[in-house]
Amino acid sequence: MKRAFGIGGGLVAALIVIWLGGGAWVWLRNSVPDPPVPARRLPSDNVYPRYVELVTKVRDQKGLQRLHLDRNASRSDIMRALEANADVLNGLRDLAGKPCAVTDLQPTEKFVGALAFPGVTRLAALSVRVRAKADPGAAQRDLVAGLHFGTGVMRNGATLHITTGFLSLVPIFMDAPDVLPFLSAQQSKSAAEAVRAMLEQLTPLSDI
Repeated sequence: MKRAFGIGGGLVAALIVIWLGGGAWVWLRNSVPDPPVPARRLPSDNVYPRYVELVTKVRDQKGLQRLHLDRNASRSDIMRALEANADVLNGLRDLAGKPCAVTDLQPTEKFVGALAFPGVTRLAALSVRVRAKADPGAAQRDLVAGLHFGTGVMRNGATLHITTGFLSLVPIFMDAPDVLPFLSAQQSKSAAEAVRAMLEQLTPLSDI
């Protein structure tokens, strides 16, 4: 009896080994190879980390969102918000047009959520709104700076970063019509050339 149990137990163990071994062989034979990860070439003077830093400095994100959505907001309220975030807006202007590419394709411990990024472009959009008629040149400057930010924070990124970029561009698209009628021919041409250059630098979907 004990011998029968011993033989039976050995047989079961052998079957388990064969099953596991066969499964491993099938998996190795038919496993899907890991997709190749192309080497990423980041610009040496990449401003992406500085863009992210600007996002973390935006004051009163929720209040800024409400203000931007309110087309009847007073000039004084808008100027107060812009002055409270003057360091962010000045930083945005300084970084406009500089090389930018996403540094981390996956979230890190310093991850900043996509919904926070439009705070920066809301500042640019509000600046466009209040300066469009009185100072269209300054409004155009901030419009282009916002576009650089929106396209920069998704350049060479993953799907998440495309979402981040598109969310960031929405405020700019909402307020761009405010300044366009007041731009001179040269200002319009300059803005169009900047947009064309940004489009040429967008990451093709096939590369994502």
